[in-house]
Amino acid sequence: MEDLKNVIVAEKYSQEIQDNFNKADDINTVESKWKKLEKSIKAATERQLTKQKGNRKKEWLDEECKTEIEKRKRLRIRLLESQKEIDKIKFQEQRKKVKRLCRQRKRRAMERKLRAMEDKYKRKEIRNFYKDAKEIRKGHNGRTIHYKNRINIKGKK
Repeated sequence: MEDLKNVIVAEKYSQEIQDNFNKADDINTVESKWKKLEKSIKAATERQLTKQKGNRKKEWLDEECKTEIEKRKRLRIRLLESQKEIDKIKFQEQRKKVKRLCRQRKRRAMERKLRAMEDKYKRKEIRNFYKDAKEIRKGHNGRTIHYKNRINIKGKK
C-alpha cells in the first residue's frame, strides 16, 4: 500500500486494472463482472506493487542470535545427558552470552523504532506515530488458552 503513495506507481496500477478489465466486454451477469474485476485487481497488484513481508514481532532476532540459541540448546541437551560439571559450566556461560546478546539486540531494535517514531512525528505523520506508540505501549500479550468444562458444557450435565 505504501507504493500507491507514489503518483507514478498509482497511475500504472490503475491503468493496468482498467486494461485488464476492459479486455473482454462479453460479460453479462454481475457475478461474472465482479470476478473479472477481482482478477484484474489481483493481477495488477502482483505486477505493479511490491509484496510486503509479514509483520515480524521479533525484528531483533537475527541469524547470530539464532545460532547462539541453537548452541545453547545443544549444550543443554549435552548437560542433561552427561551431568558433568564442565558441561554445566559451558551451558551457564552460553546462557549468559545468549541473554546478553538478545538483550542488546532488543535494545537496538527499540532505539530504532523510537527514532522512526520521532521521524514520523517530525514529518507530521501523526496517525502512524500513534499507531507505533500503541504497539509499544501494548507490550507483550501472552497467548490466552480457553478450557471447556468436561462435565458441564453450556449448563448441561
